Amino acid sequence: MTPLVSVIIPVYNGLEYLERALVSVLEQEGVAVEVVLIDSSTDKSCAMVSRFTDARVRCYFQEPRGVSAARNLGIQHAQGEYIAFQDADDEWLPGKLMMQVTALQRYPDAGLVFTDTMMFRDGEVIQEAMNRDMLRDWCRSHSSDLPGCYYGGLYEQLLVRDCMNTSSVLVRRKVLEESGTFDENFKVGEDYDLWLRIAKNHPMIFIDRVLCKYRVRDGGLSGGEEVRGIRWLDAHIAVREKHRQLNWVPAEHVGLLNEILSQRCWEAGWNYFGRNQFQEARRHFWMGLRARPLGLRTWLYWCGSFLPEQVVEAIRSIRQANKEKPIDDPHARH
Repeated sequence: MTPLVSVIIPVYNGLEYLERALVSVLEQEGVAVEVVLIDSSTDKSCAMVSRFTDARVRCYFQEPRGVSAARNLGIQHAQGEYIAFQDADDEWLPGKLMMQVTALQRYPDAGLVFTDTMMFRDGEVIQEAMNRDMLRDWCRSHSSDLPGCYYGGLYEQLLVRDCMNTSSVLVRRKVLEESGTFDENFKVGEDYDLWLRIAKNHPMIFIDRVLCKYRVRDGGLSGGEEVRGIRWLDAHIAVREKHRQLNWVPAEHVGLLNEILSQRCWEAGWNYFGRNQFQEARRHFWMGLRARPLGLRTWLYWCGSFLPEQVVEAIRSIRQANKEKPIDDPHARH
């Protein structure tokens, strides 16, 4: 029987969690599924698939080329009308696919449907719902006749911030054929790039229910907690800059794009400046100035990034000393 949904799972040394991810997919009820595993592991994680007698699971090996290349190969081998993505360390909750297929069948012009996601570390819930607060205002004006589902154009909200987790997405195969697949030049942010391309031409559906669990671990692609934020920020800046350079942003949203790029480049530049990584800081400040040329603060820090590290540290020390002077110190007033 031809599957209705093909689930693409890239695997890179993920044996520890892979079985739980697989079971959470194969136990989805009411929908004919197949699982396409793309194994790029050095520990041959997919060898464990031999324990599954389920004919719905197929495994292909690919030399390590990143998650985008793995997902693209999986899409090539997929047979379903709908494509879902699952990371080897994430998990789905019961009923996810059935609710998503129902939503896409109800709204045939929708490009994809995604659900809310829980962020967790083994034994600890970090965030109960990752997407609900981001989309609260949008949901108020985009209700549908399906309970808990919200439908409509999402491009503007996506331009401001990525509000969906890849493992929560179900997309029509024909939409991928039209919009293209994952950009293999991106190691992080490849999903955000694709969602923006789809959202430009298609409405989307959000199911306000946690049906996906995103596992946080230091060995994951996004890195440990201390680097995850700046890595995502960098990646999303790069995606927006790509869309700006290729003139993919509709004219009515160019002003918003420049505003967002200016803000995010400042945040990244400030972060790198604080770490004395002046070359990276300078690059981000300059990118922000291309978006908003009159940013005086950004100009000042861009110039400051050319100063020797010893001078920057001396300025920081003077500023910190002034901040620490008591309010009644007469010298603090000058």
